[in-house]
Amino acid sequence: MWGANYWGTGSGNFSYSPSGATINTPSTNLTWTNLAIGAINGYYNGDYTVCLFVRADGTLWGVGYADYGQFGDGTTQKPSIQQIGSATNWNKVACGYTHCIAIKTDGTLWGSGTPNWAGRPSHLSGAWSQIGTDTNWAQISCGAYHSVALKTNGTLWAVGQNGNGQLGLGDTSTRTTFTQVGTSTWSKIFAGSYSTMGIQTTGATFGWGNYAGMGQCSGNFSSPIQMTPNMVDISIGSGHAIGVTTTGTMRGWGSTNTWGQQGYGSFSVTCLGSNILGQQIGSATNWLQVSATDYSSFAINTVGNLFGWGLNNSANVYNGNPTGQGDCFSADYSKQLGFNNSINYSYDQSYAYYSCYSGECGWDESYWGPICCDPYEPPSYFTGSYTVNCYAGRYASPVTIAVADGNRFLALAQGSSSNSMAAIRTS
Repeated sequence: MWGANYWGTGSGNFSYSPSGATINTPSTNLTWTNLAIGAINGYYNGDYTVCLFVRADGTLWGVGYADYGQFGDGTTQKPSIQQIGSATNWNKVACGYTHCIAIKTDGTLWGSGTPNWAGRPSHLSGAWSQIGTDTNWAQISCGAYHSVALKTNGTLWAVGQNGNGQLGLGDTSTRTTFTQVGTSTWSKIFAGSYSTMGIQTTGATFGWGNYAGMGQCSGNFSSPIQMTPNMVDISIGSGHAIGVTTTGTMRGWGSTNTWGQQGYGSFSVTCLGSNILGQQIGSATNWLQVSATDYSSFAINTVGNLFGWGLNNSANVYNGNPTGQGDCFSADYSKQLGFNNSINYSYDQSYAYYSCYSGECGWDESYWGPICCDPYEPPSYFTGSYTVNCYAGRYASPVTIAVADGNRFLALAQGSSSNSMAAIRTS
């Protein structure tokens, strides 16, 4: 795992990990089969992160912070990876902002955290509880406050908030129990923050919900609409999405691209018109899997190499940085792209440098001026020559994070968080 570590990402301490450290495990069984990362959209905008892992022996493990009971064992914080319960029949996990859902090997569906978004009865506590009695669940995916799932017969089901039409039921009414979406059959399903996309068994790709996640220029869509080109893998962030086409190329789309998270070489948004899924990212035809967060994107190719692009640290800290230098931010130590590149930037008295006497100095974009952590403390103003070590914070095209070298990357967590990521390797 790599990235921010405010509440623990498996290393047993709270130091950030910019280089993808292997998580120390409490046993010799290092074989993992499934993983999920969620985030609570709270005071730190996704820094509260829940991470779940399924081990090859069917046990469930967790690390991070779960303010809404997502661990399902009564705990809220796990700074090191710990087993959850004693069951040995877990199969797949998925997490949103305040809830998680899971499928066991017997095909049953389970939920933890906020009941309505997980599809659990509202009278139940945060413990893992079974959702219904069906035993033919096959795939799951969580958005911010909604969940979608496929059964083995290919039918699509959805539950949770629906203000943007993300459930695909033709309206914007919230559902508290899983409801079937149409009569078509599906092979894959992908939930974003406020939108959903899916691939039917015919190979056709569809999207619905908020336009930002599904390749539209504006508006919300409460029923599935067909998109082109056809995809084999998709991941939806909060304002952008990326996907792998049937020919192995990769495309990016959405309403935001400030940090280059769409990957096609610029920081601007290009809308190609209705029903078109973004622009092609580079010329490679060997992409395999993708994962989008709030401000960054990740991908694995068929060789097993890991790539990342977009924002590589938090954009809301401007301590000592020159005004308008969009690529230079002070050290926030998030490093969700998994590398620690930095640059030295010097500026003279034509730039303003602000400092706080007892705390960090930030930049308030609402009135474009400096602020201190203490609202009663005015920031001090300095001019003159100043040198600061800043981090090159954004990348508009895929950058290699790690080369397989005999240890291929196999799976990425589809994170809602903007600050941390996880992956499984063949080792």
